[in-house]
Amino acid sequence: MNKTKKLLLVVAAFSLIFLTGCAQIRAMIPPRDLNPLPDFAVVSVMGGTVTRDDLLGTPTVMVFWNSWCPNCTAMMPTVQALYNEFGDQVRFMAINVREDQRTDGDREVAFRNASAYLNEHGFNFPVYFDWDLEAYNALQAPAVPTTVWLDATGYAVRWRLGTQSENQLRRGLEEIL
Repeated sequence: MNKTKKLLLVVAAFSLIFLTGCAQIRAMIPPRDLNPLPDFAVVSVMGGTVTRDDLLGTPTVMVFWNSWCPNCTAMMPTVQALYNEFGDQVRFMAINVREDQRTDGDREVAFRNASAYLNEHGFNFPVYFDWDLEAYNALQAPAVPTTVWLDATGYAVRWRLGTQSENQLRRGLEEIL
């Protein structure tokens, strides 16, 4: 292989590494236009609707998830443990999105599937459905899981894409408490 081809391969490899790294770093920083937090509404599994304005006054952790996402389900035991520990200080919102994609749009079946998953694993943190992706789009979640930490004023302090470890979730909690 001549020197020009080798040089091009090296440049291409470093470019790929750089771009991938930047995308990962970018995923950690809240998009600028999240603050002030856009309007949205989600439906509680217990009934009723929760809007952006309902979140004001209490620090909040929002986890966008669905029951057929392995990275989402891997986080749920940690979310439950932290809910047990901090649930009296922080509002936890597990916001289910796209559950109905696996049920040909049948929301009743999707609701039963998600509820069965939660019950099977003994999770009792608050769960919401974002059927029309209103909150998901407003908070610019590119995929699940996405976690957003809001302070008591509704300001998005931290925004992370992907599975979050207990330490990562705790760091976010420390920032909003």
